Amino acid sequence: MGFVHPTLGTWSVMWVVKTVYVGNVLSEPAFSNSIVGGIPVGLLSGTVTNLDNGFPLFGATININPGAHILQTDYNGHYELVLFNGNYNVTASLINYTDATTDVIITDGDTTLCNLQLDLVEANPDTPEVIAATALLGCSPNPFSTHSTIRYAVKAPCHITLEVFNLLGQKISTLLNTEVKSGNFTCQWNGTDNNGRRVSNGIYYLRMTAGDYSSSRKLVLLK
Repeated sequence: MGFVHPTLGTWSVMWVVKTVYVGNVLSEPAFSNSIVGGIPVGLLSGTVTNLDNGFPLFGATININPGAHILQTDYNGHYELVLFNGNYNVTASLINYTDATTDVIITDGDTTLCNLQLDLVEANPDTPEVIAATALLGCSPNPFSTHSTIRYAVKAPCHITLEVFNLLGQKISTLLNTEVKSGNFTCQWNGTDNNGRRVSNGIYYLRMTAGDYSSSRKLVLLK
């Protein structure tokens, strides 16, 4: 009987054995110890964040052994890749940030964590900021008790709304309803409705609409 690990590509084999006694009497079948083998690989996993505020960075490029493996972080700043055992150089880069690089060792069957922090380059007024895509990037902290900072990016000038809804789909608060230029932005929700009243604990949904783009995130309010 064999089993294959779906991510790491390793396999294990066990045998069903019986003991033959005098008079050709057989014991009940039993599994042997397993033998593990396969390709010697491990998992590289990590998160890329802003050095100043700890926010995850979406779309950062991860370059492993320059040019051998290239991937990008997701909306949570996370990345992961299965690699053969060995030593690797890992570099994270993102427009408007300084690169960060480190060395890691991948070990058979293990997960190697490699978290990198990027430092925002001081803005140059002669160099326009380049935005890869319009996106609702995240909310932090989440869950929150006093306020949550909402991060979003806008690739081209457009009309944008940021709205908070309860589980019944009722609009609780409109945080933003205006025209914006291209750039990276933040705003905050302090857990109040449009009348300034504190709402109850629970789950809420933040919806961002910017031109043809629309996305939602869950927010959890805990007092």
